[in-house]
Amino acid sequence: MKALPTIIVGFGCLVAMYALAEYPGMKALTGQFDVTGLHPIDPAPDEPQDTHFRVYLTGDAAKTLFEQMKVQTAPVACGDYPDGREKRIGSMLCSTDNRKYECFFAINIQDQKIEGGWSC
Repeated sequence: MKALPTIIVGFGCLVAMYALAEYPGMKALTGQFDVTGLHPIDPAPDEPQDTHFRVYLTGDAAKTLFEQMKVQTAPVACGDYPDGREKRIGSMLCSTDNRKYECFFAINIQDQKIEGGWSC
């Protein structure tokens, strides 16, 4: 019987940890990610390959981010969107052709800064 309060407290802690991990507004992400070096394509042989967390968002996540970027749209600078629009804030880029949305960025893991995700 002495173990019952410990079990109840332990269970309560697990429920609280789960509740803190997610909240009702959270949604699933779609896209891809990778851990790379500063230069993901043709890096120098001595360049560390674990410094950047690269993110490619698609779907609702990309559309929501695009819509929340409080900057003007511009014509797409590169890619397969002849009539597309893009938004850039710093090194974060989101683009759309009004059907498909995608966002590209990288997080410099050690500096915790957003940097460009992909090049044209």
